[in-house]
Parts: sequence; C-alpha cells; structure tokens
Amino acid sequence: MILVTLNRRSNAINLISFMRDTYAEISGWGGKRLNEVYVFDCEALANETFAYDFCVDIDSNVAVDFYNFITIIDKLGGVDIDVKEEEISVLNDYVYKTSQQLNENQEDHYVKEAGIHHLNDIQTLSYCRMNCLIPI
Repeated sequence: MILVTLNRRSNAINLISFMRDTYAEISGWGGKRLNEVYVFDCEALANETFAYDFCVDIDSNVAVDFYNFITIIDKLGGVDIDVKEEEISVLNDYVYKTSQQLNENQEDHYVKEAGIHHLNDIQTLSYCRMNCLIPI
C-alpha cells in the first residue's frame, strides 16, 4: 500500500509505502493485517483505518492491480530507481515471474548491474513486488 501526497505549491509528489502485513486496528474487526481492510469494505474503511492508526487523513484513494500499475508506469515512460547490488537477484526473479504472467520475454527486462536505472513497466512492478532480499 502506498500513500501518495501531492503538494500543489511545490509540484512535488511523495510516496510512503505501508507494508501490507502491518497490523492495524480496523474498526469493527480488531487487529488485522492492513491489506485486509480491502476485504471488509474497501475505501471508507481504509480511510478510517489510516486516520486512526497513522493519524493521516485521506482525501481519496485508488485501488490499482498489477495490470493497471503497468499501464500507469508505461504512460509515465518508466521510473528512475537506484537498484542496489543485493537487490538484483531478487528483482530478476520477479522480472521472470512477471514476464511469464504477461507472456513477455524476460530476457528483455533483466537488470544486469547495480546503479540508477530507468526501469520500464515490468521492471518497476517487479521492483515494487520485492519485500525481502531472499530469492523467491
């Protein structure tokens, strides 16, 4: 889950990632994993949960699946990300899986070295799917 803030004065966009397995107090349901809020009620309950647990008032929210995410990154023309050496193996494992799911040639999307890369849609989704540095 990613909280996006838009600052219209400075034209800045900030993103804060919330781990989906973070335990939160969900109104009427008790302590549950944060991503479970979407199973129960979706937007209204998500807004209430973020306000209660993280003191953040949400103006609006959007649920984006993998396919929508890829479309968004494609329309942006990619994203610059500093890929660390220890991330490459896990990133490429996700590139392989994501490419397979989308019937893409994974060889076209592997990241071969550390450093700042302009990642394409499949690479960016794969990077976002990493939640540890242990190969899958």
